[in-house]
Amino acid sequence: VHDPSKPVTYPQDPSGIFAVIKISGKQYKVTNDASVMIEKLPFDVGQKLVIDQVLMVGTKEYTSIGRPFVETAKVYASIEEESRTEKAIIFKKRRRKGYQKNQGHRQTVMSIRIENIVHEIGEEQANNYQPLKV
Repeated sequence: VHDPSKPVTYPQDPSGIFAVIKISGKQYKVTNDASVMIEKLPFDVGQKLVIDQVLMVGTKEYTSIGRPFVETAKVYASIEEESRTEKAIIFKKRRRKGYQKNQGHRQTVMSIRIENIVHEIGEEQANNYQPLKV
């Protein structure tokens, strides 16, 4: 929580920043240069994405929580590959009836690489934050 008497400290090293993003109804915590497995999206491999549904951005010294999204934050990513998960086995059996059913399922997933997390915060925005009173 931001203390109004102290200035906002934003990390000089971009590797210390993380974000919580929302993609197709699921939330993922990501950092710079991280690889994330998500459900299949209607995009091609190698395509660049800009994710503006950022729920939270933070560092060790600072956290910004959106209501519901942080409007000044964006996450830049690129699609690395499209693959399928390991087979999930579905086995159904009714005892003493001679009924057995074996079925499998493989989900199509995409691997995205987080290239950059950008969070623009101005001095006037930093002064508007109030300390949390519990």
